[in-house]
Amino acid sequence: MKRFFVLFLAVVTSVGVLAADFELRILSYPKEVPQGAPMWVTAEIRNVSGHAITVCNGGPNSFVYALKVRRADGRLRQGCPPPTLAKLAPYFGTKELPADWKDVRRQDLSCRYAANANQTEEPGELVVEFTLTSAGPCPKGNSQGGDEYHTWTGAISAPEVRIELMKPSGVDMQAYKAFTGFPLSNSEKLLTRFPTSTYAGYALAENTVAFSDQPFFWLDDPEGNILSYYRTPDGRIGVTKAHIEAEKATMATFAQLAGPFLETHPDFIYAPLIRRMYAMCLGLTGDIPGAMNQISILAKGQGKEADEAKAYLKKKASAKTGN
Repeated sequence: MKRFFVLFLAVVTSVGVLAADFELRILSYPKEVPQGAPMWVTAEIRNVSGHAITVCNGGPNSFVYALKVRRADGRLRQGCPPPTLAKLAPYFGTKELPADWKDVRRQDLSCRYAANANQTEEPGELVVEFTLTSAGPCPKGNSQGGDEYHTWTGAISAPEVRIELMKPSGVDMQAYKAFTGFPLSNSEKLLTRFPTSTYAGYALAENTVAFSDQPFFWLDDPEGNILSYYRTPDGRIGVTKAHIEAEKATMATFAQLAGPFLETHPDFIYAPLIRRMYAMCLGLTGDIPGAMNQISILAKGQGKEADEAKAYLKKKASAKTGN
């Protein structure tokens, strides 16, 4: 499994446009990203009309929104998959979107999994578009002609955003060449051979390590919380001791990789998530002081992980003083 995330030099301010009924916003995107790395863009569409809206759900006039990317120089993106569209459901008819309806999309717009593995995208400026279209009328049934539904019709575009696809250098170039332009095609080998490359940060952030996403309070009683996770309704532990030890070994390996990377790249855009996972892996494998140190570092920053760290440390301090 892979984690979705916001990448290198991502902006946190959203870009949006407000129409009478819907608002489209690009919430986050990387301003710069090296060749062969993920290029995750997060966008949101929201009903801001204050009332429910009926839209066409299926057929050529369907309510469709999409994230698309093109090269600013007008050249075709070689070897890249076509953009995907988001439709509400694969059937004909209508759909009522409540007044509070919204949808958030996260899409990797890179070519790191291009169909032609010998073809990687050249550096240059990329332009990202987020659009909504819904033409009318909306036919009743899976056919053209006949009765029609009265549904929302319109077209909205959020302001374009631009991403610079950069040529890698130094150890990143070594990793890029070693994997023929696709350094994340084998994360295990990448982390072994180039553990301090920028690409290693993407591999770490996409990793799914057992229990690393659990709340910080698990560190108050690591063994007890792990056992409780596997405890069955009749009080038995549903896995073997060897299984738990294997998961701890995986967490220890992650910690061994994450520590040196964070020392080399403390300002990597996805460092907060990696550091949070690192703290949990340390604490759940017996290094509580090391875990608390990482949580303290997290608390000095900004964002979701920092807020969680601050809340946990505040609760620990209150419990210690009895307040």
